[in-house]
Amino acid sequence: MVLLVQTPLYWMSAPWLFNKYIDDVFTAGLGGQLIYHDGRVIDDPSKHYGTGGVARGQGKKFMLAATLNAPEYAFDQGEFFEGNDSDQLFMWLHKVYQFNGFEPLPGFTAYDVIKNPTIEEDFESFEKHLLQLFA
Repeated sequence: MVLLVQTPLYWMSAPWLFNKYIDDVFTAGLGGQLIYHDGRVIDDPSKHYGTGGVARGQGKKFMLAATLNAPEYAFDQGEFFEGNDSDQLFMWLHKVYQFNGFEPLPGFTAYDVIKNPTIEEDFESFEKHLLQLFA
């Protein structure tokens, strides 16, 4: 199973409502519905924080698809985003899913979606990305 999460980059994060959803779902899932503990257990110090304990996400994969108004060169040329890509900008979201046992897949980014939209090309690129991951 692959969980695809799509979000815009909104003030260098996800929109408030998306963050609230993450808080509500994963906080409600603590204690057994999604995850039992943070991975550490008193009787086995080899278990490390963030390993997910017994998480329902184990064996599942997670992929981020992000839409940005920023142009691609702001990432590629190290201008504003200093060489980081959208997976790195959303590292916090990757860690949320990793904490819950999911394995990350390389994400997809559609750039410059407001000022210079290339919708058809973005859909084609997205399809190619998925084919590369699952071919």
